Amino acid sequence: MTPLVEGYLYHELDGLRSLKISENGVDFYTLTITTTKTVREAIAEWATLANAHGSLALTYGFSWSTAGVRFSATGSFHLTFDHDLKTALGFTSATQTGASDYVSNTIPAYIRSPTGITYDAPRPLEEVKSRAYRFERQTYLAHHYANETTIEIFASTGDADVLLSGGLFVGRLRAYCDTSAGSAYSITNLTGYLDVYPFAIESVERMGVGDGHTKIRILATLEGS
Repeated sequence: MTPLVEGYLYHELDGLRSLKISENGVDFYTLTITTTKTVREAIAEWATLANAHGSLALTYGFSWSTAGVRFSATGSFHLTFDHDLKTALGFTSATQTGASDYVSNTIPAYIRSPTGITYDAPRPLEEVKSRAYRFERQTYLAHHYANETTIEIFASTGDADVLLSGGLFVGRLRAYCDTSAGSAYSITNLTGYLDVYPFAIESVERMGVGDGHTKIRILATLEGS
């Protein structure tokens, strides 16, 4: 089993949606995802956009593995990440030059295969608030309903610190107990992946020899609930 936690990149917001490619070091062409996607989906679309671009002659292959994110081509090219994308994908520099193959040289903040992931069966979360104003002339009622779950991520402390310091837990993310899961969690598919919106980090627990591992416990609501 290969667990995975993966962030979403938003196509309508600057920062995590575009990269630039040049084959001569002068003319750079911007590749921007067309819809909001998971990191792996975005990587696949960038490769499609690069190979379909009329001003780029090389053949490109972009991918992800547990070793990191890889950008490759059939010849030397220049690669530039917009804004915070370099950190999300595990690069220390926003500009990569003079090679045909670039691989993450640090821990990606937005996609990682930790030691293990578990999550509880989703459960209803309902909250009702009311407020009565002076003389009870007006009453305000707010109603919130969603499906909630608890996700536990067990990782090396180095990986955990990167995940906690980045923006992964403040937006939409996808969690897999096993990346072989091809569909979402359901009552008939208990090992499926979950698309969730974290709303609280309940606990961070160091453990093991020299605190070498960390367990992160996250409360989240399910996407679409």
